[in-house]
Parts: sequence; C-alpha cells; structure tokens
Amino acid sequence: MNGRTTAAALHLEGLRKTFRTARGERAAVDGVTATVPAGSFVSVVGPSGCGKSTLLEVVAGLVRPDAGRVLVGDRDVTRRPGACAYMPQEDLLFAWRTVLQNAALGLEVRGVPAREARRRAAELVGPFGLAGFEDARPDELSGGMRQRAALLRTVVQGPGVLLLDEPFGALDALTRLRMQGWLHGMWRQFGWTVLLVTHDVREAVLLSDRVLVLGPRPARVVHDETVDLPHPRDAATRCAALEARLLDRLGGTTGAVPGDTDRAPTTSTRPRRATGPAAAMHRTDRGPRGEDEGRHHGGPEREAT
Repeated sequence: MNGRTTAAALHLEGLRKTFRTARGERAAVDGVTATVPAGSFVSVVGPSGCGKSTLLEVVAGLVRPDAGRVLVGDRDVTRRPGACAYMPQEDLLFAWRTVLQNAALGLEVRGVPAREARRRAAELVGPFGLAGFEDARPDELSGGMRQRAALLRTVVQGPGVLLLDEPFGALDALTRLRMQGWLHGMWRQFGWTVLLVTHDVREAVLLSDRVLVLGPRPARVVHDETVDLPHPRDAATRCAALEARLLDRLGGTTGAVPGDTDRAPTTSTRPRRATGPAAAMHRTDRGPRGEDEGRHHGGPEREAT
C-alpha cells in the first residue's frame, strides 16, 4: 500500500444526462467526451450550476447516464460504483468513529474484515499526515485533517483513479493553500489518475496538467487548456497569465441561460453542497454533520492545519 498505485487512463465517451422534474426535462450533461491519461491530473471548471458535480457523479457510477460510456483503461465501468475512488464535497466522516475506523469504512462495506481493513488504512496514516490521531474523533480534527482522513478513506479502497469534487471548498484560504500543496505531493508520490472538479481557477492551474472548461448548463466541454508549467508553481507569477486566460474563457461561457442567475466566476466562488438524485446515496455513508469543516475543533493537541 505504501508504493505507487497502478493507475489507468480514464475515458469519458459522449456522456449525457437529463433529469425529469415537475417542470419538465432538465438537461444536465450534454455529450461530454474527454480522456484523463494514466497518472495525470485534470481539473474541470465551469459556471456555478453548470453540471460539474453531476458529471462527476455519472463518472463515479452514482448517476446513470442516458447515453455514453465511462472506461478505466479498456474496462467499461459505466454505472459501476467503486470502479473509481470518489470523494464528494463534504468529508462525510462518522462522528462516532475514530480516524482509523472512518478510514477503514469503505473497505468494510466491501466485505473486508474490520481488522484487515484497519491494518490497510493504518499503512497510510503516516503519509497522510495523521500519525498520532488514529484514535481521534472527527470533532477533534482541524478542517485540513478531516479532508486528509476523508481522502485516506477514499484511496485505501484501491482504485488508482480518483474523482474529487471540490475537496477543499469549505476550508479557509491558508488551509486550502497548504492542502493543495499536500495533494500535489501525494499525487506525485502515489501516481494516481485524478479528475478534480473545482470552482477555483487558481487551484486548477496550480495542480493540473490540463484544465477542462465547461459551458453553461447543460455541461459540455468548450475549452481544453494544457498547463505547461513546471512545479512548484507560483500563483503570483508563473500562473497569472494562464489563470487570466481561463477566467476569460469562463467569462465567455456565462451567457444568459433561462432561469439561471449565476454571475461570471471570479478566481474562487462559493462552493455548493451536493444535491440532486445522488445526494441520498451520499448520505448512506454520512454521519451527523456539525459545524463548518473549515473551523478547528477539539482539544489543544490538534494540528493547526
């Protein structure tokens, strides 16, 4: 578990999804085709409400597409939850479970005995910066530590393809910056294939090999930008021109949409909570949620990140 993951390419082929509501049909995803090469990091940005999270839920197998396929390598994994490791917007940690117990939960749900599941999770506690907090409860952790625990629970299940839905959206700016650097380091160490949905253009530029820009609802790819910048990336200098170009592209996608009051995005916009048909599925692994995860909880021994 401590070595690099055997990652595979992720292929999205003509994905479409329409929801039927009391007011009629509402198209959410409209023919999205894209490839995330093995071991690469690709981000998806777009106007608020354009269908980014719905697209990720389709890729994760939580929402059934009306058309199209999802492939990991050459395997068709359409409508197969668990084929990719998926992390939704909220950390969904059970308040009554310890860090180690939460991290092992996904394996236990898949039928792995609890002792073995916790042994596997324990191997990653150190690399994930949680050593010494194995027996802590979620309300004893900082926002950044909660997100690391949630990501640990996600990756310990084995798939080398990670789907991340705004994992740092609720964190304060300083913690978010630290977590971005930490995630980049973990990606390089473990070799994951990553598809990240984010409202934060700067986050996309700092982390990604490529950035896909979606137009207004329904989601479709209107621009594919290669981020050909060396790491580490300095947002104040090297990334500024590319960030401005992507913001300009995003500004051009926010034309009038009936019933849509979204404004053109800035560098970072307020994240939305997971909603829609998959929300109930998310809640099957959801313990009680208390205060904002960006706030720090617990006793004086908690980490500051």
